[in-house]
Amino acid sequence: MTRLVLSLLLILLTSTNSWSQEGNISVNVIQNGELIPAKDGIINLKSEEFTFEITAEHLTSFLIGITTTKELYTATLADYELQQPWFKSYAMADYPFNPNRELLLSDQAPNYWHFTSPEDHRFDHSPQGTNEHWTAKRTIRTLNDLHNKKTIPINEFKNSVYLYFYSPIYDDQYKLIKIKPLYSVELRFN
Repeated sequence: MTRLVLSLLLILLTSTNSWSQEGNISVNVIQNGELIPAKDGIINLKSEEFTFEITAEHLTSFLIGITTTKELYTATLADYELQQPWFKSYAMADYPFNPNRELLLSDQAPNYWHFTSPEDHRFDHSPQGTNEHWTAKRTIRTLNDLHNKKTIPINEFKNSVYLYFYSPIYDDQYKLIKIKPLYSVELRFN
């Protein structure tokens, strides 16, 4: 009887932890109505408004480390020990429906983007789908540099922004045990 209870408990814990691993996203970057392809992990953009188009399967939320620090991004790509600040901090959530059209830049805390329903999300108005399969857009006009406490209009930005999308996987005590990388890219503005 004890073995049965322990086996059921193990199955429950395993299925809870692995649930986060099942979902996936597809990320497209659109500028001036055109899909801008990535080449060698880099998307070259004009210093103009652009839009993320995200399609998700079996994933209602994810975290994104967003930085202008190449060394942090490079270290994150190789971090199997979960030592980067993004993995140790609570996430920041922007306002619902993306009213400010901004990306929050932080070397310390990741962004939290989610879609629960068309009435509860962190994207532009009119996303489509259910929490099992959805597509949403997020338009970006400004960068909000939280460390330096300044907002930078995208048309004045001539540098790179590094993005690392991932799904955290926690144990029962809400301790991060691993991450599932979902997408990573350098957005290079010129």
